[in-house]
Amino acid sequence: MKTASIITRALDQNGDPMRGNGLQNFLSDIDAIALIIAQRLQLLQGSWWMALSDGLPLFQSILGVPNTSSGVALILRRRILGTVGVTAISVLLVNYAAKARSYTVVAVVQTVFGAVALTNNTVNVPGITWQQIGGTGLSIYL
Repeated sequence: MKTASIITRALDQNGDPMRGNGLQNFLSDIDAIALIIAQRLQLLQGSWWMALSDGLPLFQSILGVPNTSSGVALILRRRILGTVGVTAISVLLVNYAAKARSYTVVAVVQTVFGAVALTNNTVNVPGITWQQIGGTGLSIYL
């Protein structure tokens, strides 16, 4: 029997850690890495008291500052590649709208367990399907 090499606690629909269901409260392998990536992109710089410099610099370097889609992509790439178990990013599409103070991201991340497709936009990018960008594995929404 294969044992998982990465395990993390699952979160409920509110983002709270699940408890009371034994082993069903935990995620392993590709599911665990997908959740860890999502958490790393949702943790904002300066919001965790134990490591104020850790987190996505959303307000410091992305929104409300002069930036470009490629600049935002570099920031997101660095954050994703810093995740345990991530080996590469095969697709990273970023659209930064400075006036709207928003950005959308679609990515396919290669991990030691397979590919993970992620986006912060629940609407698919027009003309692109998950299969076209290689997201045949797990898909997560940030």
